[in-house]
Amino acid sequence: MIHRTAVAAFLVFCGTLSVLAQSAIRLQFELYQDGALIANPAVSVKSGETGSLALESAGTVTFTPVQNTADSIAVDFEISSGDKEIKPRLVLRADSGSLSWTSATGRTVELRVAWVP
Repeated sequence: MIHRTAVAAFLVFCGTLSVLAQSAIRLQFELYQDGALIANPAVSVKSGETGSLALESAGTVTFTPVQNTADSIAVDFEISSGDKEIKPRLVLRADSGSLSWTSATGRTVELRVAWVP
């Protein structure tokens, strides 16, 4: 009886992870340049797929969100500005996260991102 219960619990757990991996992840971005808000896009991407933001004065931002648990996601970024490239990772729950860098034109850029479950 215990063995059957453990197998059933494992199957439910695996089924839950499968559903989490297939659902779209909605991200709300705020992009600031020298302290001024210049863009505020909302993007939905399936877990494990890559989205991108092409921002003329700040560079290109690609991002791949992955659902970790029902209440957390990890987002891998690739940010290219001129000949610079950075690859940070944020883990998001209820709070937003932010990244900042200096663009190829010398401007301060801040990207804030929030997960909208």
